[in-house]
Amino acid sequence: MKFVYRDFPLPFHQNAEIAAEAAQCAGEQNKYWEMHNTLFTKGSGDGTGLDIASLKKYAKDLSLNSATFDKCLDDGKYKTEIQKDTSDGSAGGVSGTPSFFIGNPSKGYQLVVGAQPYAVIKQVIEQELAA
Repeated sequence: MKFVYRDFPLPFHQNAEIAAEAAQCAGEQNKYWEMHNTLFTKGSGDGTGLDIASLKKYAKDLSLNSATFDKCLDDGKYKTEIQKDTSDGSAGGVSGTPSFFIGNPSKGYQLVVGAQPYAVIKQVIEQELAA
């Protein structure tokens, strides 16, 4: 089974899109998940802690190459990719996060939306493995 992550910044969360870009820029330096975790720990849905100055500070705190990170973020290198992810997600029925497409591309996916308990995710995976 393959795991692929995509970005789906919710439009009502101020600075969510630039925060998603920051995670992608950190990923260039193999620190996607570290930045992801930092964003959820230090940021909030009202955009507090997700402004550009804060994102650049988090990059420094994660010992990223600041010049590389800052250029990536300032140039909007991942803006189009994140917008495509969002568009693809909406077309696929995603309405919130987290959302999971579980299954085989040739047979179709089951969409699981929301912070579901482990038992729900496990059941869907087991159904897919048995199919």
